[in-house]
Amino acid sequence: MKFRGLWYWTGDIGTAIDRALALGCNVMFLKAAYHDPVLTGPLKRRPDFPAAAEKCRKRGLLVSAEVFSIPRTAAEEGAILAEAVKRYGALSATVNAETPHEGDDGRGIRTLVDAFRNAGLDPSLLLHACTDFRGDRLNRPYHRELAKVVVSWHPMAYPSSFRETRPYGWVQRAFDDVLRPFTTWSNAAGRAKPVYPAVQSYTVGQYAI
Repeated sequence: MKFRGLWYWTGDIGTAIDRALALGCNVMFLKAAYHDPVLTGPLKRRPDFPAAAEKCRKRGLLVSAEVFSIPRTAAEEGAILAEAVKRYGALSATVNAETPHEGDDGRGIRTLVDAFRNAGLDPSLLLHACTDFRGDRLNRPYHRELAKVVVSWHPMAYPSSFRETRPYGWVQRAFDDVLRPFTTWSNAAGRAKPVYPAVQSYTVGQYAI
C-alpha cells in the first residue's frame, strides 16, 4: 500500500481535504491537541478534531492523530492520542517530538508510550514519529526510546527553514541534512523502520506533505 499524507494545522478542513485528494494523498494528519503557548502552555484538546476526522474519513482519507509533545505533559498526550484512535476513528497516532525532548533523558517518550499502552493500544502497531534527524539528535535518549516502538519515521525535511539562504541545491541539501545521519545510525531497530519525510510546503498553506 502506498503512503502519502498531508499535515493539517489551520484553515478550512474541506479545502485541506480537497488539496490532499488532488495530491493523491491517502492520509490526513490532524492535531488532536496543542499547547498554548507552544512551549510553555497547558495541553488543550483540539475541539475541531472529532468533526475534522469524520469529514476526512467520509472523503476516503485515513486519519493519523498528532500532537506536538512536551515531556511534562506526555501522559496527557498519550491518553489524548489513544482517545483519538478509540473514540474518534483515527487509524494511528503521530508523536511530534522536537526541541522539548532533545535534553530529556527519555522519560517523556516512555511516559507517553505507557499512557498509550495503558489505554489498551499497541504502540508498535499504531504509533509514528515526526522528529528532526539532523546533527546528533538520533543518538539522544528520546530517539532511542521511539526506536523501540514506532511503526515509521516522518523526519522533518524543511528546505525553507534549514537552508534559508537557498544556496545551490538547497532542497537536496536539506534532505541530505536529514537523511544522511539516518543511514549511518547505529541503532539497528530504529534504522529498520520505514522513513517517509515530512516536506515543508508552507508557501501553499498550513500544510506539510
